[in-house]
Amino acid sequence: MRQLTGGSLFSLGVWIRCDNDARNQFFGPNDLLADQSEAYVLITVGAVVMFISFLACIGALLENQCMLAVVYTQS
Repeated sequence: MRQLTGGSLFSLGVWIRCDNDARNQFFGPNDLLADQSEAYVLITVGAVVMFISFLACIGALLENQCMLAVVYTQS
């Protein structure tokens, strides 16, 4: 479920970054630099969430308790 959340945040950030109409719809017609930084934050958070959930999946498949403990402490 976390991987879907991360993918959604990542996709939303890319969409807002690339589409000016979507940027104006979500954040209003404000400063272009502020809107781009918000899109970059969404992209970064989405990528981090996807990476952590990927590590959790690999740890579960390998039954690696050390990797699962690291992922569990990040949650």
